[in-house]
Amino acid sequence: MVPDGGWKLGIERILELDSEVWILARVRREPGPAAQMIQPAKTAIPVVLPAKPRRIFVTGKTWAWQNKEPYEFVSSLDPVLKRASNARVLYPVPVQ
Repeated sequence: MVPDGGWKLGIERILELDSEVWILARVRREPGPAAQMIQPAKTAIPVVLPAKPRRIFVTGKTWAWQNKEPYEFVSSLDPVLKRASNARVLYPVPVQ
């Protein structure tokens, strides 16, 4: 759940570890006006994932409320990437 319609969710990397798949994502506020209502941010997974448990790490959150969401909000993806340094990359950072 994001504060308004100006927030976008994007997948930056998908990593396969021995026992899990880690999905690394970022929320960011696009400039300009947006509908002022709390709403879900959605995106699609661009690859077929192995049948393993998934952990989803999201960075970029700036609001303070807590939701019962199946994500782990982190201040930066760097520590997550370090913990998964030997993982197989299933989806890299998209070229912009």
